[in-house]
Amino acid sequence: MNKTKRTDFARAMNKYLFESLPEQKGLSEHTIQSYTQSLFMFLDFCESELHLKYDRIEVTDITRERVEQFLD
Repeated sequence: MNKTKRTDFARAMNKYLFESLPEQKGLSEHTIQSYTQSLFMFLDFCESELHLKYDRIEVTDITRERVEQFLD
């Protein structure tokens, strides 16, 4: 069995989406789904345009410049 090691970014996003938002912020399921969808759109952009494998992205890979490129 080959287990993939989760990156710091994957762990942070999992905690944010499934712990912080519903438990600490009290956001609705629909809001969390919207945030999750936006995150996946960003990850798709990183893979297709920046050639960063989504399962290897680390927190340090998320720069202001890359977010601005995504938003453009």
